[in-house]
Amino acid sequence: MTPLIGIPDDTDFGSSSCMIFSVCSRKPPPACLPETGPPRVHPHSLPLLVIKHILIAEDDLFLVKMYKLELEAAGFEVTTVANGKLAIEAIERKRPDLLLLDLLMPEVDGFAVLSHVQRKDSHSFPIVVLSSSDQEIDKTKCKTFGARDFIVKGDIKMNQLAEIIKRYI
Repeated sequence: MTPLIGIPDDTDFGSSSCMIFSVCSRKPPPACLPETGPPRVHPHSLPLLVIKHILIAEDDLFLVKMYKLELEAAGFEVTTVANGKLAIEAIERKRPDLLLLDLLMPEVDGFAVLSHVQRKDSHSFPIVVLSSSDQEIDKTKCKTFGARDFIVKGDIKMNQLAEIIKRYI
């Protein structure tokens, strides 16, 4: 008999979990075999939990805290940077699963970050622009540089952010 390790199907991940372990020798004693209880699950049949990495490039500290709290609560790993120069450096260090990008930032703006990412073929990750600008020319320019979405900051509720991001990753 092969040992099995499993998690019951009705386990609510994120709360305390019940885990079942059965390890039996060549001839298992009766106490080793459960009479009742949740079904055994082979460990290779369980889905892998993959945490997606979001890079936020935003210079407004209040918004950074709000975005970060909302996305971490939704189960994302979040890294934040305060300008475009740091965004480019962060992308070079660790490719994010999605970039949430402001356009108007110090040192290097969001358009320059978009241009940099577009030049690098190896950076094929979605970019969602969150900007205070609602100018059609900015939206068009961002789409030309490969942004998947352009959202005006004033048009989004904080509790919608995670759902928008989930569309792209």
